[in-house]
Amino acid sequence: MFSYQNRICYAGSNLNRSLVYVSKDTEPESVNSLSGFITCDPHETEGVKNGLEFRDNLYIFKGNPGKTYTTRDNGYDPSTWNLVDID
Repeated sequence: MFSYQNRICYAGSNLNRSLVYVSKDTEPESVNSLSGFITCDPHETEGVKNGLEFRDNLYIFKGNPGKTYTTRDNGYDPSTWNLVDID
């Protein structure tokens, strides 16, 4: 679990380790089941391990050695946020 702006992000679910569930703005207990998530590369063997906010960007870290992704809130649902693979 980690925070991003006024949201709480939940990651590392056993059902799908590549998903990061993102709560609604200012409602940390509420996640939209249709569009309240970010999908990282599901073909990697390791799941999401951690995340952090830095300069209005959300950084998502996967496994060992893993990859790093970044995205930012575009004003729409989290499933529409552009996810960029850093490494």
